[in-house]
Amino acid sequence: MFWRELSKSNPAGYVLICFIFAAPVILTGCGRNKAPANYLARVNESYLTEESLRNRIDSASLSPQVKAECSQEWIKNELLFREAERAGITKDEKFNSLLEQNKRELAATFFVKQLLDKASISCSDAEVQAYYDEHQDEFQLASGAFLFDEAYFTNERAAQEFRNLTVQDGWNAATTRFSGNGATKSILQKVFRYAYQTSSDMQYRLLAMMAEGELSLVFQDDPSSWWVIRAGKSYNPGDVPPLLAVRPIIESRILEIKKKEYLNGYIQRLYTSNKIEITPQ
Repeated sequence: MFWRELSKSNPAGYVLICFIFAAPVILTGCGRNKAPANYLARVNESYLTEESLRNRIDSASLSPQVKAECSQEWIKNELLFREAERAGITKDEKFNSLLEQNKRELAATFFVKQLLDKASISCSDAEVQAYYDEHQDEFQLASGAFLFDEAYFTNERAAQEFRNLTVQDGWNAATTRFSGNGATKSILQKVFRYAYQTSSDMQYRLLAMMAEGELSLVFQDDPSSWWVIRAGKSYNPGDVPPLLAVRPIIESRILEIKKKEYLNGYIQRLYTSNKIEITPQ
């Protein structure tokens, strides 16, 4: 989980850590004998290619700027690695002991990821509901929030037609009618947002004063965006938000609990099939 989250939040940092943990193997690039057709960086006869970067992280998700930063970091580490070789670091007993320890820990981390991926651990709606019912105090809001429906359009005419149809036949019917309309930007139901997340001051003021189920007039955010909202429930600080607002958090917690239990069970089975001993100190 750590590696996956790090790769999303800080791609350059993730690549750098990969370089550091696998130092002498990764830092030599793709080999010293034959130059690859395309490469991101080079130090003498050592190359960093797109493929070698992709083997450690999805390079397609990296911007050219981040790739350039990774290349600069690779060059720096490659130069220092060569100097370390000349200084005899790679033959040092402490270095190789640390390298072996890191290799074992990294291999274990990769194995755990593969193990949990194959386990296909999931949680049911009933489990999510039960967790929500038992832990509601943990989800009390720190600030005000709103539950509402919203529809955005590229022109005022479409927005007004949608509103008129909603008044006549209801929100669901209007949604079905406008789902394939080229002027429709988005139509969402049961949107939960904190007060500070509303799209504009106007939307915030409307939601704060509208009654539940009330439909707004058509308003404009910018020259190409018109919207209509239907108010739902308003929430004050200290209130418990609806399940849909905290469902991702609950699912994540349940999955982490299940993964930990699954892994602990797997390790316990390993204890029974291996000779384990801790000597008294």
